[in-house]
Amino acid sequence: MVPEGSETAIVGDEFNYHADIELRVPMNADFSLVGQSATETVAVKNIGAVVCRADGIEVQVKYNVTPLVGALGDVVKVWVTADEMELASAEGPLRTVVRIDTVIPVTMPDCYIP
Repeated sequence: MVPEGSETAIVGDEFNYHADIELRVPMNADFSLVGQSATETVAVKNIGAVVCRADGIEVQVKYNVTPLVGALGDVVKVWVTADEMELASAEGPLRTVVRIDTVIPVTMPDCYIP
């Protein structure tokens, strides 16, 4: 979660930060998390504002990162990955919601209705 080269980048181990993450997926999507860090709290919500498409599943991800003991700095970088590939990223201040809108690539997902 450290934007390299930034003078205000957070400093220290990623475990010095806690991330509350809200993952919003389409209403009819069957979705599960593959991995989660011990320093993350993740809530998955089905909402109607995002949809299943023929080429993937739209998602909205909201991060709220707070520093723990020993953490320094005030800017955080967050990202969304799938199959170990970064799909989208964003930077923002600590203790503020940083939002990413992206598409998880899936060919003809089960929730897609043409």
